[in-house]
Amino acid sequence: MQERLLDQQIERMHHFTPDEIALLLKAIANARDKAIVHLALDHGLRSSEIGLLDIGDYFPGKTHLCPDRIVLKRVKGSIGGEAMLGPEATIALRKWLRVRGRNAGPLFITQRRTAISRNTLDDLMKKYCENAGISPEKAHFHALKHTCALQTLRLTRSLVSVQLKLGYASLQSALPYARVLQSEFEGVAARSVTPSLPTESGYVYFVETEDGQHVKIGFSTRPRQRFTGLGTLRPSSFAIRLIGSFPASRETESWLHQKFESARDNGEWFRKTPELARLIRALVG
Repeated sequence: MQERLLDQQIERMHHFTPDEIALLLKAIANARDKAIVHLALDHGLRSSEIGLLDIGDYFPGKTHLCPDRIVLKRVKGSIGGEAMLGPEATIALRKWLRVRGRNAGPLFITQRRTAISRNTLDDLMKKYCENAGISPEKAHFHALKHTCALQTLRLTRSLVSVQLKLGYASLQSALPYARVLQSEFEGVAARSVTPSLPTESGYVYFVETEDGQHVKIGFSTRPRQRFTGLGTLRPSSFAIRLIGSFPASRETESWLHQKFESARDNGEWFRKTPELARLIRALVG
């Protein structure tokens, strides 16, 4: 039953090639729509999640060293939170805001100043894909989410990175993407349910201060030995304890550091925000 469901998921998992992404973006002249596509590609957003974004969720960076940020609101049990915008998404979103203005309300609005709907986004994808000469079977907004996941997997070779990027509460949700790319990763069994790919050679671990206020996010090939050897570089004089670890790569550690940059206190130590606590529970129980 589980295998059949996985196969059905994979059959529906249409995604864009890099050339198709370039053609799609070239076909979009509208500032709002281009910003939406960039955000969806960068963060794997569903169409309904685009409609949930509010102007108050966007925080422009004050200098070139402080990137623009946005608070993502996930649905279907996924984990949202603050994310940094990439250069192209930043340029596209700023262009849209010059058209939209900074009045309160949904970030992406229609002519009636209401939030853009799922149906409208799917209709726009059909129009732009047709104009770009892209197959109609890919002309769905969800194909942007799949494209984001597969690009992340190719880059990091880590299913955990896919989980974090898309905000999945369970690693199981990321498994179909490994099956889609299995031919690109030698040694990945066709029916594998392992959460990590063969290039991963270590663990991401979480260490917590005794007062429960701060967490260290680190990487090690031997996390328990690493824990016993930790020095005193922590944000307080409290004792520390190892919460847990999971198989991953240094790229996964980097994703986590980037995701919780706003909560960083010192080096690899972060304030234990509710979002970080939820994610730790999802990853290590």
